[in-house]
This record gives sequence, structure tokens and C-alpha cells, in this order.
Amino acid sequence: EKVTEAMKARQWRNPKQWCLTLAQLREVLEFCITTEVYKDLKAKKGKVTMYDINEFFVKPWSAQTGCSTAVLMRREAEADAQVMTSHAWGEDVEEFLQALATWAEKEGIEDTTLVWFCLFANYQCEDAVALASSQIDMSPFAKVIESDAVKAEQGGCGMVAVHTTSADLYSRLWCVHE
Repeated sequence: EKVTEAMKARQWRNPKQWCLTLAQLREVLEFCITTEVYKDLKAKKGKVTMYDINEFFVKPWSAQTGCSTAVLMRREAEADAQVMTSHAWGEDVEEFLQALATWAEKEGIEDTTLVWFCLFANYQCEDAVALASSQIDMSPFAKVIESDAVKAEQGGCGMVAVHTTSADLYSRLWCVHE
């Protein structure tokens, strides 16, 4: 489908709205797992990381659009994230999915809950359309963390720090910042 001007504008206006539902987050990663690219990477490396998801899926899907995966998926739907995920990109994708599912079940998080997941929220491409690094000036992590929509007293779910055995969450400076 065509990328609209409203979608492009949202990507560069409101970081809190660069989200997708919990179900969409799972669906994207589960789709990746079914591909030959993913299976080949896993056979070669033993695991597939979020770095791999970014390089082999996210960047090709979003290149030249100026929109993140989350904005491309939610199109012109505008709503603030209700939960922020903090995670290590070096983690095993399948272990991340299991940890996220365990958290969601334990906490009673609905599939329709809007999730801010940096890999899908930020525009990851450094291309002629936009520089991903220019989004950092917008302080997207801080804006989401400080958002009323993620606060429990406002109906939000706060932040989930996803820990896996394959990568140390706190080895990433962004995670320490979060």
C-alpha cells in the first residue's frame, strides 16, 4: 500500500505514536521466523538476533519510505503507546518472543495493547529519504517513558525490561538510559 503524507508526518512528529499492537509485534517476528532467510541465518549462527531482523527484514521493508515498520503497519491510526519495551538487540528472537509472551500472560496484557518497540518504532534506514540518526534528536525513548499513556494510573502498562539468556539487557547504553 502507498505511504501517505500523514504517515510520513507522524514518523517525524510524535514518537509516542510509533507503536504497534502486541499482536502485530508478535506477528511480524513470527513471520520472519517462517522465512528461508531467517532459517538460513539460524543454521549458520545458531540464533537470529534483532540486529539480523533489522538488517534482513526491517530495513528492506521500510527503505525509501521515511516510515518505521510500526507506522507502516498501523498506517494512519494515531494513538500513544501504552507500554515500552526495553531489550537487547543481541538477544535471540525466539527467546525474546517467549519472554514477552510470558510477561503478557502473567500481567494480563491484551493483544490490542499498543507497544513501543524501538526496532519497529524508529526509522532504521540511513537513506536519501531520511536519516535514522536524526530521530535521536527528538528523544523518542524519553518521550515514551515520560508519556502519560504508559503510566499505570492512566491505564498504561509501564515498561517491560525483557531479559533473555542470550544477551545482557544492560550492555546496551539505551537500555541503561531507559
